[in-house]
Amino acid sequence: MSAEALAALLSTSEDGFVVARLGEGVSEHRWNAAAVRLHEGYALDDDGLADAVALRDEREQRVPHEAWPTVRFLRGEPVPPVVLWLYRAGSRSPVRALRYRSIDASPGLRMLQVEDVSHREDRLRSAERAARTAEADLDGFVSAMAHDLRAPLRAICTFSEDLRRLPEDQLSGEARELAGEVAAAGVELGELLEGLTGLVRTAQQPLVPEAVDVSALAAEIDGELRRRSPGRTVTTLVELSLRLRGDARLLETVMEELLGNAWKFTAGRADATIRVESRKRDDKMFVCVVDDGVGFSMGQVARLFRPFQRLHRPADFPGRGMGLATVLRIVRKHEGDVFAESAASETVFGFHVPDPRDVG
Repeated sequence: MSAEALAALLSTSEDGFVVARLGEGVSEHRWNAAAVRLHEGYALDDDGLADAVALRDEREQRVPHEAWPTVRFLRGEPVPPVVLWLYRAGSRSPVRALRYRSIDASPGLRMLQVEDVSHREDRLRSAERAARTAEADLDGFVSAMAHDLRAPLRAICTFSEDLRRLPEDQLSGEARELAGEVAAAGVELGELLEGLTGLVRTAQQPLVPEAVDVSALAAEIDGELRRRSPGRTVTTLVELSLRLRGDARLLETVMEELLGNAWKFTAGRADATIRVESRKRDDKMFVCVVDDGVGFSMGQVARLFRPFQRLHRPADFPGRGMGLATVLRIVRKHEGDVFAESAASETVFGFHVPDPRDVG
């Protein structure tokens, strides 16, 4: 069947189809009526370019002509599924959202499907806006709550210490111990509030993307941790030439938290080993911090990145359970991913940060 005959069969479809017969490259191609309509009815030249319209990605960045799905398709290149927004020239509002995907119809014959997914994408965008608004409202509430609690908390800590300093004939030993427990609880609550406000500040801080030498950063942080624990024997292996593009200050915080955890949870080993390396996972490059410490149960992995979640007793491993929550916030701010795995031989925490130049 010729490309023209197949296009005729698809002429009544609501989805657009570009049909191409492959020889050495694309020997012939046809557009059905829906494909033309979905591109606003403008004439389509041999390169698949709709005159007077533009395509933009989810970040509203203009897609270059040579990267249009239609252009790539007619060059005989594979076209991964993608959703793009079609704009009229000079307009700031999209006309519709189009989903493109290529189909191998038969040997030597390929189709590019063009589907109008505007309603679905509008719902997704509305849900994303609602989620961002809810998160901003929650951050505002946390900041206000932490601010308002500081004054009464200082009073509790101060009065508790004043009680402990009373003469022995004015305060029993048991009451003095209770006052000490109140003061210690006040200090702990203050640290938790600081952790919460730090988490909020992380979310509110604007990103300043730049090239980051993760290998050098890891070596510097490891050196500082080593100076704090002069009696320990830890071998740290850092892969060379690990580089990312992101906010340097925030990525430094990520590495501080992950390496700090690796040092903390290997404290029980006489000779600990920590590695900083890249690993590929789901076609993405992750920077991983690997250690041979106590690890965790994989049944608890969902709790790891939540605020205030601790899988070990504070007496064994001090901390407030905010470090990994901060890591998750920072990586998500970069539109990246995190993962954690633990087995008998190693524990791995990894994060992926996409290059902003690759995603728009």
